[in-house]
Amino acid sequence: MCQNKINIRFATDKDLKSVIELWNICFPDESGFNEYFFNKLYKSKYNLLLFKDNVLCSMAQMLPYKMQNNDKIEKVTYIYGACTHPDCRRQHLMDNLLNYSFEIDKKNNISASILIPQEEWLFDFYAKFDYKPMFNISEIKLNNYIECDNKIVISKAQDIDNMQNLYNLVAQNKYHIIRDKAEWQKQIDLFNSCGGQAICMYNMKNEFIGYAFVWLDKDSFYAQEFLFKQDYKNICISNMQKYFKTPNCKLSGLQFDNVYTLGCIRKYNNTSTGYINLMLN
Repeated sequence: MCQNKINIRFATDKDLKSVIELWNICFPDESGFNEYFFNKLYKSKYNLLLFKDNVLCSMAQMLPYKMQNNDKIEKVTYIYGACTHPDCRRQHLMDNLLNYSFEIDKKNNISASILIPQEEWLFDFYAKFDYKPMFNISEIKLNNYIECDNKIVISKAQDIDNMQNLYNLVAQNKYHIIRDKAEWQKQIDLFNSCGGQAICMYNMKNEFIGYAFVWLDKDSFYAQEFLFKQDYKNICISNMQKYFKTPNCKLSGLQFDNVYTLGCIRKYNNTSTGYINLMLN
């Protein structure tokens, strides 16, 4: 697409240097995630670039996923890393980029475009493109130890089959991302490489009871996705607090009462509420 010196196209490997420069300006990082992302996860063919006067100004990755919608499997595009250089903002460049991505979706019979706004105010920004809040998540925050004498075994996450089965059980009534073994392994490797931990939990009979993807801080931890079997919530939390040696934690997933919206959808037909997480967010 060329119009008024604006060119939109997918990236090639030759664009990598410019892409990384823009990414680091828009998403500064000290955790090591950016380096890991470009070394292990980034694929040029999914990154839609907008140039103005041959200068890279905006980009957004169109990552392909599949979602379970009751008995139906649908292809969706996950918009990730949408950004515009600070010097090029307020020129409606992201408008052009997103609208172009929708044209690509329709051409490829994609069912929906989904995204997770980086900040709260961006829900209103994306609303003008017909993105609607849809993907809910729930969480609790604790600063006291949960008293529990029951012990469980916590180990590094390797039990992908049981993680998958529990995820499917908890998310089955939601419009949710389908994760294959490669996707699970990708998430496990990401956490283990960037200072986090992916863990599995078992009772003393060696029965699988839960898992969590955990980011660690100096005196707290955040379980970005913590799912557990019925009746094991407090047992798992108590043992995680002991395992990570702090009562201070935030735990998110689908099984708590405090619900809020994490992501948005631009659906090309109607659907119900849904759940997405561990989307490089």
